[in-house]
Amino acid sequence: MRARRPVRAFAALAAAGLVGGLVASCSSGGSPAAGIGYVVDGAVPTYNVASAVGDESAARQAFVRVQTGFSYPGPHGETIADTDFGTVTPVAGDPSSIQYRINPAANYSDGAPVVCDDMVLAWAAQSGRFTAAGADGAEVPLFDAPVDPAMARIAAIDCEPGSREAVVHYEGDRAVKGWRSVFGATSMLPSHVVARGAAGIEPGAAAEGQEGGQGSGTSDAPGPPAPAGVDIVQAVQDEDLDAMRSIAHYWNTAFELKPGTADPGVFVSSGPYRLDTVDEDGSIELVANESWWGDKARTERIAIHPRSASVNTLAADGEIEVVDTGAGAKQAMDLGEGYATTVTATDDVEQLIFAERGPLATAAARRAVAACVPRGQIAESFAPGAPTSEATPVQDSRSTLPGTLAYGFVSGTSGGGFIEPDVAAAQAALAEAGLDGLTVRVGYRAPDARRAAAVSQMAKACAPAGIQIHDSGSADFTPQALEDGVVDAVLGGTAGSQSGPPRGPATPLARLAALTTGASGNIGGFSNGRLDEIVGTLQVTGEGADALGLTREAEQILWDEMPTLPLYRTPRQTSFVDGLHAGAPTTSWAGAGWNMDRWMVLN
Repeated sequence: MRARRPVRAFAALAAAGLVGGLVASCSSGGSPAAGIGYVVDGAVPTYNVASAVGDESAARQAFVRVQTGFSYPGPHGETIADTDFGTVTPVAGDPSSIQYRINPAANYSDGAPVVCDDMVLAWAAQSGRFTAAGADGAEVPLFDAPVDPAMARIAAIDCEPGSREAVVHYEGDRAVKGWRSVFGATSMLPSHVVARGAAGIEPGAAAEGQEGGQGSGTSDAPGPPAPAGVDIVQAVQDEDLDAMRSIAHYWNTAFELKPGTADPGVFVSSGPYRLDTVDEDGSIELVANESWWGDKARTERIAIHPRSASVNTLAADGEIEVVDTGAGAKQAMDLGEGYATTVTATDDVEQLIFAERGPLATAAARRAVAACVPRGQIAESFAPGAPTSEATPVQDSRSTLPGTLAYGFVSGTSGGGFIEPDVAAAQAALAEAGLDGLTVRVGYRAPDARRAAAVSQMAKACAPAGIQIHDSGSADFTPQALEDGVVDAVLGGTAGSQSGPPRGPATPLARLAALTTGASGNIGGFSNGRLDEIVGTLQVTGEGADALGLTREAEQILWDEMPTLPLYRTPRQTSFVDGLHAGAPTTSWAGAGWNMDRWMVLN
C-alpha cells in the first residue's frame, strides 16, 4: 500500500472536534483524514460562479457546496431539492407562479440571513434585463453574466426586502419546465454584501440599528428596514439605472480571487463549506462552515487544485484524493496505485461550433467543413463507452442524447451523413459558397491532448478538399475568442464550454436554447427565427408528441444551417483514492464535488 501524507497542513487538524466526532462514528476503526485534495478541470479565478468568467471556469465545481440554493445536481444530472436551504412549490391555481420559502435557520457565514433579496439580485444579473448604451451606442448588459433562459422568462418577483419568502411570476400562462432548478446552487451571491459594496461601505460594517447589518429575515411579518447600502429590491423594481450600474459594477468586479486569506466579509458562504484561502498557484482551500445549519461536513478541509497543477507530483506526494477532468485532457496522467478511475459520458455534447461571420458566414461554407471532418473516426477515438443501443458512438443530435427514447427519432434528421470524410461533397459545398479554399482556425483551451488529437485528425482529412484546419488552442483560451474573431471555430461542449457541461439543467431544451438568437451561450452568433419560436414553445410545453416533433424540427434546422457539428458525448475521467467514502462520479456541471461535504477518507 502506498504511503500517504496528510493533505498540506491538514494533519494538525486531526484533533479538531469535527474530526474527533467522526472517529467515534466510524465502524472500521480508522481515523478520518483532516483534509482531502481535489483536482478540478480548470482554474478557479472568481467566487462569482454566475459571471461570465465563473461560468467558463472550474468555480462551478469548487463552490457547489459553498454557495447552496434551492436545488443541486445529482450524480445523473437530475435536480435534487435542497430542503436544508428551503422549499419550492407551485402556487395553487396559478400555474405561472412559484412559491419560494427559505429555511428560517439559513444564515450566511457572516451571520446575515439568507433572504429573498438574494434571489432578486440573481434574477437581475442573469436575466439580461438591465442594459445600457455602450461606447458604440449599442445596448450592452450591465452584468457580465450569461443569460439564464429560465430567469429571462421571469416577469416579476414578489419580495419584501429582508423576507425569507418570495413568489416568482413567469411570463405567459405557466412556469418554465425547469422551474425546480432555478435559483439552485451557485446561482445566488449574498445581496447584503453587494448592497454595501455598491454603496462603498466596507465589508463587515453593520447597518445602523440592525444586528449584523441585515434584517431578521422572519417570514411571518413585513420586512425590516432596508439593509445598509443600496436597496437592491427597490432598485430592481424601480428599474433605477444609476443604482443598477453601481450594483452591477460591484457584482462584476468584487469577487475575483487573489492570493491570501479570503475576506470573510465578502466571500461569505451559505453551505457546509466556506472559502478560507487562495494560494499563489491558484489552488484554494475550503474549510467546514461553522455557521452551516444542516449536516456538518465530514471532512474539515478540502484543497482544490486547478487543472494546471502537476497531478502526478501531487498524487506521488499523497496530496490528491479526487481528480475530475475531461477524459484525455491531461496527457500521460499517472496517479499510480491506489485509485479507482471511471470514464463517464456526461450530459453534454462535444462539438465544433462555427462563427457566423468571416470565412464561415454562409451555411454552405460550414457544410463544407462538416463534410470533410472525420466524425466517425473522432468519435471512435474519444467517445466514452456509453450504455446505448446505437451501433456508433457518433452523436447525431445537438439536443438529445443517445440512450434516451427520443434520440432515434430526433437524430434521424442527420440522415446518417457526415460520418466519414467526403472530399467531393466538401468541394461542392465550397463551390456553392463561392470559395476556392478555406482556412479554419479551431480554438480550445490547451493543453488538452484529446482535443489536440481531434483537430489533427480534422486537418489531415480536410486538406485534400482544400480546407486547411489550423490548431489555435491556447492556455488562456475562452469561447469569447470566437465572438472576437480570433478563431473561426471552437472545439468544446455546449456554448463552447471547456470545463465540463455548462452550468444549468442538462436538458434537450437547454442545449437548443444555447443556439437561439442573442443567447449568451450562442457564441457563434447563429440566428434563426423558427428555431427561436420552437424553443419559446418548448419552454412551456410538456413532454408529449408535440414537444418531440418540435425538437426534431429544430434539429433539422440545425443540420441544414450547420451552426455546430456534433461529434460525441463529452467524456469525464474521475478518480477516487481507495478508502474515500461517498465518492460518486457525475454527468453534470457540478463535477465530482456535488456531494463533497459527504466525502471522508479513513487513514
